[in-house]
Amino acid sequence: RALVFSLLTVLSICLADDCEEWQHGASFLQSGQYLQSHSSASGLKRGFLGNPHEWWVPAACVLAPFMCLEPFDCLNNTGQLKSRQENEAQMAGPNGVNVASWCYSDPSYYNTAVLQCLVKKDLLAYAQTMFEYSVARHPLDETDATYCAYMGFCHNDQVTLNTTLDEAQVMCDELFPVPNGWRSAGAPPLPGKEFTAADAKNYAMAACAMGNYQCDVIYCRETYCKKEQYQHIFEEVASK
Repeated sequence: RALVFSLLTVLSICLADDCEEWQHGASFLQSGQYLQSHSSASGLKRGFLGNPHEWWVPAACVLAPFMCLEPFDCLNNTGQLKSRQENEAQMAGPNGVNVASWCYSDPSYYNTAVLQCLVKKDLLAYAQTMFEYSVARHPLDETDATYCAYMGFCHNDQVTLNTTLDEAQVMCDELFPVPNGWRSAGAPPLPGKEFTAADAKNYAMAACAMGNYQCDVIYCRETYCKKEQYQHIFEEVASK
């Protein structure tokens, strides 16, 4: 188990030559999608990210057993797990939220984002956990603050600490309706040098599809929206 932990820790922190660029992605969703988009760079990455039935998934089950149980089912015991390519083309499932999309994210999110938001359903703990995660990977925190600003999450009083996944799905339908809404959206493209309003929308739709939209709202409201050091970001977005 020690070897498994060491190996997964190394992989989750730094994947070969992409380490520095990954750590400076935008939001935690972006860094996950960055890894997916670069999964063909080496055989190791293809096994790690391209197919959830490779060696690393059973190993990850030791660290986060819930990822190998329904509704995540990263070992695909039910035969319902989308392939990576299918997931990138359309992240949502036939009935809406597809939490199994997290099977293709970096394992460092299993016991952080996924555990707090989707397993424990502790939105406040998610907010604090992801804030610490992003600050430790500065300037990840500043891009997350930009995401919060563009989406107006500071003024979103519809989401509460008790908002359920089903309730959030209704909110997502109102915010990103069909056609071309969150239910049909694929994995968001990587942003350019500047994180734009379009990027924020893409990642909010991804959050809807992956089931953490309500958690992201609380994340923004309880951290960046309240902290003085990020107010210049909100002012810059408001002036555009």
